[in-house]
Amino acid sequence: MRKLVVGAAAALTLAALGACSSSANKGTITGTLTMAGGPAPGTAQPFAGRVEITHGGPDQYGPDTVSTTGPITVVQVGDDGHFTIEIQPGRYRVTGFSPSFGDGTYPCTGTSSVEVTPSTSVSADVVCETK
Repeated sequence: MRKLVVGAAAALTLAALGACSSSANKGTITGTLTMAGGPAPGTAQPFAGRVEITHGGPDQYGPDTVSTTGPITVVQVGDDGHFTIEIQPGRYRVTGFSPSFGDGTYPCTGTSSVEVTPSTSVSADVVCETK
């Protein structure tokens, strides 16, 4: 009986911890990965790849410094170019990569940084510019 009580208490504790990190406390980053430039008219075209989300924002090195600890998360982007991620509040940098652009090794730039707040959605489009 004692093991059952201890097990139930542990399950309740884990459930409470899960509630603390629920999506109600998170915000959303949405955007589109596109390629732009090239021959006229040079309109942006969505394409597949991945988007990396890293910590970024004001610190002693400048207003848009990016974390050197690597991405927090990586989002796979389909052929339509659209991506959405739920994430904890904070300031983030969004960078895209695609096998169609520099074999997936060249970074594509997005909005310099975005501020995510609870229960809100921010836009961060990412553009791979061709010449």
